[in-house]
Amino acid sequence: MLKKLGLSIPSNGGSLSEGQSEPNQPESSQATFKARPPDKEKVYGRLKRYDTAFLVDDSDSMFGGRWETAKKVLADIAAIAVKYDRNGVDIRFFNADLDDVERLNLDSAEKVMKLFDNVEPEGPTPTADVLEIELKNYIFKYRRNRNTKSLNLIVLTDGEPDSDQQVADVIVKYAKLLEELEAPPLQVGIQFVQIGGDKAASEFLRSLDDDLQEKYKLDRDMVDTVPWVAGDETRLYEKILLGGVLKRLDHE
Repeated sequence: MLKKLGLSIPSNGGSLSEGQSEPNQPESSQATFKARPPDKEKVYGRLKRYDTAFLVDDSDSMFGGRWETAKKVLADIAAIAVKYDRNGVDIRFFNADLDDVERLNLDSAEKVMKLFDNVEPEGPTPTADVLEIELKNYIFKYRRNRNTKSLNLIVLTDGEPDSDQQVADVIVKYAKLLEELEAPPLQVGIQFVQIGGDKAASEFLRSLDDDLQEKYKLDRDMVDTVPWVAGDETRLYEKILLGGVLKRLDHE
């Protein structure tokens, strides 16, 4: 099902991959980050410049331990993000259809998690379609008002989309549109947070982070990726929330 950018990724048909934890057991990868005591206000204060939106993969392959991990990560990062986004954060699920009134401008982590708790992982992984909707809506607003706040998209996913190439195509399409509009390099950032440790999925996400700019001769690097890591969560949450829009963190 997955067609790798230059690689072949076998489909697991939505089933649990080898080595994955049993349902309801949060997963993590083996990557590590060096701890350093951050000045939280200085670090996260950068989020005031952005509208933050969470895109949550609620496909079949997220069932069980991956869904429990996504819940923990979302609860923690939403609690931070709402403090710095004056008009509230947004959330969109890959499959669950929510009214804009329900999912936009959420000013507390409790409101975010209330929506999450009413969703069950079920269905395909239309990562490209979800990105297309979010980026198309944003470009429409940006064309009308060049003072529109920058966009910080944070995607929680296991990294196994229905089509790898379509995900890349959507990102490249909107990177080029932003170039044509002469938008600042950090007008839009996309952070993929991998839930689970599937190696083929990790390689796919890495390719979005490292290869697109050179391969397609783009003037901007819009993408960062990070695996969920059990351990130094304070440092990791900085990377999750700011890696797509702060190049110092993108290169870590």
